[in-house]
Amino acid sequence: MKSAILENPLPSSIPSLPDNRKSNERQLSIDQLARAVGEHALRQVEIDQRMATRILELRDELNTAKDEIRSLHGQVEQLIQGISQGLVFARSQSARATQNAFQSSAAGLRNR
Repeated sequence: MKSAILENPLPSSIPSLPDNRKSNERQLSIDQLARAVGEHALRQVEIDQRMATRILELRDELNTAKDEIRSLHGQVEQLIQGISQGLVFARSQSARATQNAFQSSAAGLRNR
């Protein structure tokens, strides 16, 4: 029985192509694959260039933002210094006014 199977193999579902036709189809497939790889590589280069350009733009924007933050930080420091000086001045004026009021009250009490 085994010998009968080996002598009469089942026909393959794909008919065999002549060698020249197989070779042409393989070459066509290789060419299509090469074209697809090349197109992909070109698209990837374009994407990489756009990404590099955007990264440079973002770097410039970041540096500009840092400069603005430094400027604002300096302005805040100046504002804090001005407020501190104003508070010191207000305290000294308040202390003087309190001292003057106290001295006036004391003088008024003495004169009675």
